[in-house]
Amino acid sequence: MVVIDAFTESIDAVRNNPILVAVPILLVLAMIPFGIVAAIGQIIFFIFSFFWMLLNIAFFTYAIGGLLGMCNEALDGSTSLSTFLDEGKANFVDVFVIALVSWVVLFAISVMAQLFGSIALLGTLDSGSSESFVTFIMSMILAYWFIVGLYMIFGFIFQFVYAATVVDDSSVGSSFSRSYRVVKNNILSTIGYDIVGGIVYFVSMIGTVLVVSLVMSQVDPSPLLALFAFLVTLLIAAVVVPVLSTFHIAFYRRASESIERSETES
Repeated sequence: MVVIDAFTESIDAVRNNPILVAVPILLVLAMIPFGIVAAIGQIIFFIFSFFWMLLNIAFFTYAIGGLLGMCNEALDGSTSLSTFLDEGKANFVDVFVIALVSWVVLFAISVMAQLFGSIALLGTLDSGSSESFVTFIMSMILAYWFIVGLYMIFGFIFQFVYAATVVDDSSVGSSFSRSYRVVKNNILSTIGYDIVGGIVYFVSMIGTVLVVSLVMSQVDPSPLLALFAFLVTLLIAAVVVPVLSTFHIAFYRRASESIERSETES
């Protein structure tokens, strides 16, 4: 019930606050200059791409805190773009540090797996036997699934870190701890949340890929068809991103309440 209630609440919040669709629309439109510059020439493109990358990091870091702040406010009534600006600014440093810490952890996992693969490769080269080659292949397969498994575990346990930062105004360390506690005390509900969110995301991606594929399959697609594909992509993003973001906050708030109730009762 927690998952269904949170999903219903998120849809109602987005429907009552259509301003939420403005943020994903801006995100999509912000990518247009990159394509225009890429068409000018490779030299200008590579020079511009570095500065564009830095701008994207800052913009999306700001956007994460701003959008989640709007979603949190929308669940209590109404929200506005001023909230996006305020929350984006207030949570910028914490969101950036969380993203950096997450990247470092995932990078370390990748390095460990690559080190494991390198050791297996050296062992294969030393022996030169077919059995060692089979062992090497199996080691690489295990290393791959080791990375995937740790990525999934890390993502599952700490999927509410940004929500904890925005909703509870927690520090970086407290946000990781809070996300762990929310998942630990609501494992089945969290799995249900991931399933519902995954279905919504999968269906939206299928719709987007289908439309774009139909346009690209044309021998010489007209500008009108290309514009149509772009508008469809924009429309899907404008609807799905706010719904999933608000769903994320709504579920986190309900899951957090269950923890507080259990702590009060104990």
